Amino acid sequence: MTGSEFLTNLPKGVAACPFLEHGCHKVGNEQEVKLHVRDDRMLHLVILCRAVIELRKACLQSLRERPYRLAQIEKQLLPAFTVVKKYGPQCTFHIPKIHDVISSARKTGKNLVFSQPFETHRFGYKMTVMVAPYGDAEVAREYLSVYVTIVKSQFDPIQRWPFALPITFTMWAADPVNNLEKTFTPNPAPENNPFLGRPEGARNAAFGIQRFCELIELDKYTIHNDMFLSVHVDLSTLKAEPTPRVPSDEL
Repeated sequence: MTGSEFLTNLPKGVAACPFLEHGCHKVGNEQEVKLHVRDDRMLHLVILCRAVIELRKACLQSLRERPYRLAQIEKQLLPAFTVVKKYGPQCTFHIPKIHDVISSARKTGKNLVFSQPFETHRFGYKMTVMVAPYGDAEVAREYLSVYVTIVKSQFDPIQRWPFALPITFTMWAADPVNNLEKTFTPNPAPENNPFLGRPEGARNAAFGIQRFCELIELDKYTIHNDMFLSVHVDLSTLKAEPTPRVPSDEL
């Protein structure tokens, strides 16, 4: 029975020692308890010392167990991190001051912004996002265009070619419910090999969605004048991630 339960069950007019929770079970009328508190200070000091010692032991035990508990938590979180890495966005491209970028593209004609290269998964395809903020070719001045390009990588020999995984582009709004999301599914036909085949040069020709977002709608998808574009490559059709082959003389 806890101290609070003990107090609840006391008869009317009966009081308990204020050190009840620490092990003093003196009960009596209010005057008796007051005298007990005044006269038994040494007893209460001993009781408090014992409580502090027990608390110290519990704290030390908790500190000793903390590394093990943290290791267990990390172990439990690892599958979640793996899922996020495999099925979440592999890249989120941040373009600050997007309207200034569009204005510069309109004036200079330099209309491509590149992200840093990213990998679709461990030992996977290497890609770069390309954004034409003022539109591309026949949709210039009307749409913002988004593309990806496959970059040459040391792991290309173990990839499936031509590339055929669906790619989802998501432009973030202030409220995620209003995000702009479109999916592009590559067509691995022979004529598309310059886009989807194994890179022979530094990178392939770019492919994606030319009419991604109307420029007049762009304000809906900016956050403090910045643009955030997430790229998710759907890996669900892939088998387990391959392990790169290591030459025998390096073993």
